[in-house]
Formats: sequence, C-alpha cells, structure tokens
Amino acid sequence: MVPLALLLPETAGRRLSALAVLLVVAAVVVAVARSGRVALASWLLIAGLLALVTERAWFNGGLYSVMPAYLIVFVLMGSVLLQRRGAIAAAAAGAVIAGVFALGHLSGWILPASGSEPPLAVLIQTLLVIGVSLLLQGMAAAAFQGALNRAESEIRERAATQARLDLALELGEIGIWTYDLATGQFHVDERTLRARGIAGTERRSFDRAEWRSWIHPEDRDQSWAEFELTLRHGAPLHIALRTLGADGATRHIVSSATPIRNAAGDITQILGISVDVTDRTVAELERARLVHDLGERVKALRLLHATAVTSQRAWSDTRELLGHVVALMPAAWQYPECTEARIVLGEVEVATPGWRETAWMQSAPLTAIGRSGSVAVAYTEQKPDADEGPFLREERDLLASLVEMLSAVLESRQTQQLLEEQVDKRTEELHQARQRLAEQLHQLQDLERLRDDLSKMIVHDLRGFLTVIIANLEMAQAESGDGPDGVVMDALGAAQAVNRMANTILDVSRLESGQMPINRTPTELCELARETARTFAVMDRSRSIRCESTVRVTVDCDADLVRRVLENLVSNALKHTPAGGTITLDVREDADGVAVSVRDEGDGIPDDLRPRLFEKYATGRHDPRYHSSGLGLAFCKLAVEGHGGTIAVAPAEGRGSVFTFTLPRAPQQSAPRALARSR
Repeated sequence: MVPLALLLPETAGRRLSALAVLLVVAAVVVAVARSGRVALASWLLIAGLLALVTERAWFNGGLYSVMPAYLIVFVLMGSVLLQRRGAIAAAAAGAVIAGVFALGHLSGWILPASGSEPPLAVLIQTLLVIGVSLLLQGMAAAAFQGALNRAESEIRERAATQARLDLALELGEIGIWTYDLATGQFHVDERTLRARGIAGTERRSFDRAEWRSWIHPEDRDQSWAEFELTLRHGAPLHIALRTLGADGATRHIVSSATPIRNAAGDITQILGISVDVTDRTVAELERARLVHDLGERVKALRLLHATAVTSQRAWSDTRELLGHVVALMPAAWQYPECTEARIVLGEVEVATPGWRETAWMQSAPLTAIGRSGSVAVAYTEQKPDADEGPFLREERDLLASLVEMLSAVLESRQTQQLLEEQVDKRTEELHQARQRLAEQLHQLQDLERLRDDLSKMIVHDLRGFLTVIIANLEMAQAESGDGPDGVVMDALGAAQAVNRMANTILDVSRLESGQMPINRTPTELCELARETARTFAVMDRSRSIRCESTVRVTVDCDADLVRRVLENLVSNALKHTPAGGTITLDVREDADGVAVSVRDEGDGIPDDLRPRLFEKYATGRHDPRYHSSGLGLAFCKLAVEGHGGTIAVAPAEGRGSVFTFTLPRAPQQSAPRALARSR
C-alpha cells in the first residue's frame, strides 16, 4: 500500500495526503484491535484500503490502473481476516467500485488511456477476475479447512489415545522400563519406581547392581538368571518376583519384557513393563486362608447338623445314639484320616474302631441326664503345630459346641420320655372320662326322650280335658250372658291360652322330629304381613302397628306356618312395647331371598341372653308382668329353618329390638335341628 500511496499520485501534495490517510487508517485499526475488537479492526482495515485504492485509481486511469489487482488482494485479505463473509464483502465492494469506474469512463469523468479496450470490456474482465478470485478463495479455504480439520482430528485422536493409555497405565499401576545393552542402564518411569518401592527419587536411570539389589534375596538369583537368558537368546521374559522397598516392605511384582533388535538383528534394548500385584497377591493368600477356614467351618457345621438330625431319630437307648455321633466326629477335624473319637457318659462308653489315647488329644467334660463323662478326639499321627498343638482353636470350639448339643439332646430325650409317659397316662384318663361322659350323655338322652314322650302324653291328654272345659265355658258364657270382663270370660281366655300353649309344645316337638309337613304354596308376603298388622291393630289400639312394605314379594312357603311366625313375633313385640309405642313390620328383597323384620320399641334384650334366645324355654326379657313359656321363639326358629331360612335378633337404632327372618325364593330342603337334644 505504501508504494501505491507514494508513486501513483502525480504531485507531492497528493502523495503526502495519501500517506497521511494510510497512517490514519493504520492507527485506527491498531487502536481498535488493541481494544479487543479484532473483527471490527479487520473490517476497518479492508474498508480503508478499498477507499484509498478507489481514490488513487479515480485520478490515475480508473479501470485501466492497478486497482483490479488490488481488489483480488482485498478479497484474499477479507478471506484471511474475516473468513468467507469478509471475502464476499470485499468482492461485492470491488464489483460496485468497478461499476462506478466503468460509469465514470462512459460519462467522460475518467479518461482512459489511448488505445485501450472499451470500459465495459475492462469492467467485465475486472468482475470476472473478482469472481474467479472469490471462487479460488472458497476452494482454497475449503481445502485448507479440510486439512486443518483432519489435522485437528488426528491430534485429538492421538491425545485421546495417549490419555487412555496413560489412564490405563495409571489405573493398572503398570510401569514401563527399558534396559540399554550399550550403557548397561535401566531407564524407568514413576510407576516402575512405585512398584519397586523406591518412589520419591528424581533419578530415572540405574545400573545393574542397583536394580538387582532391590529384588528379594529369595527371588534374586532365579529372576536374574531368567533376565540374563533374555539378554543372550532374546526369549520373551515373564517373571513374578518380590522386591524390597526403601521402607523394608515386601512387594509382589509381575514383570514382562521383550527384546528390541536393530537392522542387523542384534539386541540393543529390552523393553518391559512392571505391575504391582501386592494387593492382589495378599488378597489371594487371604482368600486361600479363608477358603481353608470356611472348609473347616463347613465340616464343623455338618457335624453339628448331622448330630441334630440324628437326635430326631428314634433310638433304642443312649448307647446307640452316642455311637452314631462318635462315627460322625472324625470327618469334622483337620486330619480325618488319622482322627479317632470317644464318648463316655456314666457307665456308657462308645468309640471309633481305632481309638487309643495318644500324645495328641483334645477332650471336654460331658454332663447330662444325671451322669458325667467326656468327649475326646485324638490324632494317631503327629501333625504340624497349630493353635493348640496340632489342633485348631476352632476345633476346641467345635468340641465345646458338640458337648453342649449332646447334653441338650440327652436332656431333651429324657424330658420327652417323661412327657410321653405323662401323655399316655393322661390319654388313658381322658379316654375313661370320655367313656363316662358318653354313658352320662346316653342316660341324659334317654331321660330327655322320656321327658318329651311324657310331655307329649300329658299335653295330648290335657288337650282333651281343655276341649271339654272350653266347650262347657263357652256354653256357660252363652247361657249366663257374661260380659268381656266377667269371670266366665276370664276362665275361657285362660283355658284357650293353655290350649295354645299345648298346641305349641306339640308343634315344636313335631318340627324337631321332622314330623310336621310343610305345605308350600305361592304366598305374597307383603299382604300376609299387612293382614297380621291389621289383625293385631284391631285387638290392641293402644299401640301403633303398621307394615311399611309397598312392593309385592311372592315366595313358595307354608302360609299358615309363616303367619304363626309373624303372629308370635308381633305378639312378643306387643308385650314389651309401652302404650303409645310403634311396632313396624317390613318385607324386603335381598341377595339371599326375602327378609321379613318386626321392630319393637321395648327395653331391648341383654347381650348375654341374646345367643340362647331361640332355645326352648328360654326368654330374653325378665318382666314379671308378662308370662312366657319360652316356646314361641323356639317355634319361630324351627318353622323358619324348616323352610331353609334363618332368624336372628339385633338391637334397633335408638331403642328396642329387631327380629328378622329370611326365606329363600326357591324351595330348599332343610332338616329341622333339635334344640333341646344338642345341649
């Protein structure tokens, strides 16, 4: 740019002004770049240079000057400084400037050189040059970017590979070392020093004597001989050795190496790796010890388990049981091939076939079932010393556990025998008591049958007398004209009550024995309930008796029996509902069939009396004002169950009780259950 500013202007003044403009542009660009806005500085540089070249070319031949060449330079500069956007912007600015110059030439503002090509041709050539330079810039940029991307990718891959390698070496604690045959020096890295136990030193090269001195004395000759073999014959090296660190600690090392040869085939270096396997080796030794200990514990557990299983079997006597346990004992000790055992308990002594007392024995005292003795184990051969001579400490614990288990087993067997004797004795006593109870029950059943037969006979004869009494009373009442409150009417009412009671007794007996037929016919229960309510409402106007059912519910049943059940329940409710109270009948359908309920507003039934309420001669409410034979509810239960239904009582909300019986829709055969005979 400086030659352009100094040479093209035709006067010294113009040269100086162009140079001043160039210096100002340079100063502004430098100042903007130093402020950190490099992109803006690049734009200002290209714009300033375009302006300077345009001004110089305007006065020095326009398109026929050196300006088109500078436009190509500016396109390349824009590409370098601002990448593709700068190149396109510079090319566009150059095209506009060339067009302005072409217009200046055509208008006569700029005089072309004589004999030159027409301005439009020069303009087209200039635009072509700008376009070609832009295309070449793009191709060059693409090629350069591709090469740059490939280089960066390769660098990243190499860096990642190196990082993975370093990480693998670090995680695996793998050290790398080389041996130079020419110098006789070992060259190592930090991990190799750590593996050798000499970390902390800054030295990385050691001679053969130092290297050999770090090997454990017991492994030194063997490992060094294998290393010399690799040096002489080039065989790959793989050895496991121990090293002594500066702190005196022993480390376990696995080292592998391979020879490096020159073009002539001679070995020049040994390249190797070292891995510190101290933790793994110690863990393997510990695992082996634990496996051994676990095997001993398994043998002990097997002995205890087999003893426990043995104790559950039936043995003829104590000697047989102890003999079986003795046979199991040798297999649980460390050297079963030379182990013998013996158990002594009182006068009983059992032992393995080869038992004899030796210098290598273990024993523990045994006390059980009132006798004392011992359990002993002996080795017939001398074995290496362990915790207690040739025995392990765990074997002493096993012996104590076995003694404790044998004592518990023997005591348990003795206790079991005593219990079995007591159980046999008690069983015999219970059998005799059961026979006595059976005889007493048979006598009670005979008495009950006798009582029922006597009751039936008395009731049957009583009904004959009552029929005569009632007939005579009815005739006397008709002849005397006695009123409702007269003596004759009272006597007639009492006789009729006794007659109903007699009929009820007979009906209950017939229902219990299954001799009363049940004549089923389609019966509309709601209508039956309403008729019952109307009948009792006429008889007793001091209480409200109503039926709340409005739907028609038809069931196949004995209408007379169901009516008597309703009458008994309503009559019972009238006795215990005070004047002004309400008795409610309800008929509804449910999942089991049809439910009929009678609710009163009495004092309720105590909880302790409710379970026996439907038994014969039972009553749930003690009131001296009302006499009850205890047969009405028993009759209801038998009649309902004869239809295959159920009956129950529950407290009503607020006050009173609710008696509810259910009848199945379809006829069901249900054998009547005796109430009195089962007691």
